[in-house]
Amino acid sequence: MKFGIVGLAATGLHLLIAFILLYVGVNVYLANLCAFLGAFVLSYIGHNYWTFAMASWHPSTLAKSFLLASMGFLANNILLTFLLKIALFNEAMALFFSLLLVPLLSYFGSRIWVFQKNKQL
Repeated sequence: MKFGIVGLAATGLHLLIAFILLYVGVNVYLANLCAFLGAFVLSYIGHNYWTFAMASWHPSTLAKSFLLASMGFLANNILLTFLLKIALFNEAMALFFSLLLVPLLSYFGSRIWVFQKNKQL
């Protein structure tokens, strides 16, 4: 439940930042990158201190979390490019649908690998 709340908050922040940047004319990929970075910070803090209740942050946990988030971002951009190329969606809708893929990958990667208690790199 906590993972879902943090994930929804991070996804909401991602969409908010991206839509604002798209509205002011920023390229969809640059908007997505800026939004990803903002959402990553919220997600990492929320998952580290609340979802997985780690006592403090550890450099290896931060590195693994960023690597996992980056893999999700890559998957997001591949799907975004596909949706834009087939021209079924405008930029905002393509971005929205491409973000639906990431939470499942993120949950399992975080639970199994990133936030393991007593197991650092």
